[in-house]
Amino acid sequence: MANTVACLVLALAFFQATQDVVLQLSAFIAPGEAVFSTEMLLRVLGFLGGWCAVAVLAFTYVRACKGLPRRVANLAVLGFAVVMTGTDILSLTRLLHATHRVVLSPGAFRFLAWAGNNLQTMILFLAAAVFLVPLAGLFVTSLRRLPDQPNPAVLRSRRADRRRSRRWVLASALGFSALVLTRTVALAKVNEVPQLSEPEPYNLDQAAGLARVSLSGLADGHLHRYAYAGSEGTEVRFIAILKNGGAYGVGLDACENCGPSGYYEKDGKVICKRCDVAINPATIGFKGGCNPIPVDFEVDGGDLTIATTLLEDSVKVFKR
Repeated sequence: MANTVACLVLALAFFQATQDVVLQLSAFIAPGEAVFSTEMLLRVLGFLGGWCAVAVLAFTYVRACKGLPRRVANLAVLGFAVVMTGTDILSLTRLLHATHRVVLSPGAFRFLAWAGNNLQTMILFLAAAVFLVPLAGLFVTSLRRLPDQPNPAVLRSRRADRRRSRRWVLASALGFSALVLTRTVALAKVNEVPQLSEPEPYNLDQAAGLARVSLSGLADGHLHRYAYAGSEGTEVRFIAILKNGGAYGVGLDACENCGPSGYYEKDGKVICKRCDVAINPATIGFKGGCNPIPVDFEVDGGDLTIATTLLEDSVKVFKR
């Protein structure tokens, strides 16, 4: 009966996870992308690589469990069944609460909200702990001294078995460590929100009503950000860049579509922080799409000048 229940729980867990995997198949091609592109190829390779990684991890874990006592292996499966059943109960409770079938206390609701936001990561860590604990015990056991044997061949065979067991345990531990890293460090890196660089200094000619940006500072061809103190304390940010061919691109650190979210530079492209659209630097200074709102400028000697009246008129853009 225990084996039947364990098999049923594992099968249902696999069925539940498969739905999310199948949904990933529709994410290979983003809306508006070409059918065959580098991004699509990378998504497909990542999908297949994930399946291969899961298969390798499962294989190493099964081989490592060969040295476990049967009762310990059964307890590990039972622990996994408890974890999965607990997550299913949480999901059912969330559904009943959303349909007003049950009423939760404030404390229970806060716990349910926290569990809902962290459910996938929580399942992963609990399952990893359930599977790693018996392996840790097996590794410690393999380090103990073997009792003396009258037959040297039997002693050598048992030592070889323990060495192989330690290797499979270490391989499993490395696999689980890689899994945890992908769900923590790597996931945080992928979802990292880029921070805008601090505004750079420039000269403000109050008498002439001009903001003067030194051309020598733009000679590196990278994106430079500046800030003008507008009326009512509103900060008006504007950007400038030296484009190919010696032309300059100047615009507000905002666009008509995404507002004053700002831009940052990555891999030679200017990227909108809000919608993550990559903009060709050569198009900065032209209207359209997610391009920065153009700002009129002139080149005066060694400076790029912008009328402060234009910047003052742009206060409304940054007050959204």
